[in-house]
Amino acid sequence: MMGKIILLLLALYGFWSILNAIYEKKLSTKKSNANLSVLLITSNWEEKAEKVIRYLANQNYFNRHPLTPADVVVIDKGSKDNTLQILKQLARNYSFLKVIDGKKNNYSKILQYGKEKCHGEVVILFDQDDFSSLEELEKAIKFYFSYPNCKLSGSNEN
Repeated sequence: MMGKIILLLLALYGFWSILNAIYEKKLSTKKSNANLSVLLITSNWEEKAEKVIRYLANQNYFNRHPLTPADVVVIDKGSKDNTLQILKQLARNYSFLKVIDGKKNNYSKILQYGKEKCHGEVVILFDQDDFSSLEELEKAIKFYFSYPNCKLSGSNEN
């Protein structure tokens, strides 16, 4: 009788361990989605592309481990220089970076496509002309991470 009780307890413990492992796996998968996405629109940006992406890679929010809290999506609007090739090479090195060739679609469709590729609950949109320095981009990102629970106007949250 005592042997059956011990076997039953071991079976229950094993079942609980399996359920716990499944729960932890789902929880870690949920955490892997980015909380913030930066959507950059570029054109003929080869002089700055590598500098900006490498700068973002050195920030604490990007590329530290698989559970990064932020991602970057770059849409190239049909550069005539090497911007797209530079960005694609950088995307091979940085898991947080996605590159979209935007010259194949019209602007409104490519913006929607870019937004769909963003994993973040909040998307910061920057056209390359919108910021004159990396500090402006950094300020926007730091602001979000300083106040992650604030409700932004225009958000679609219920």
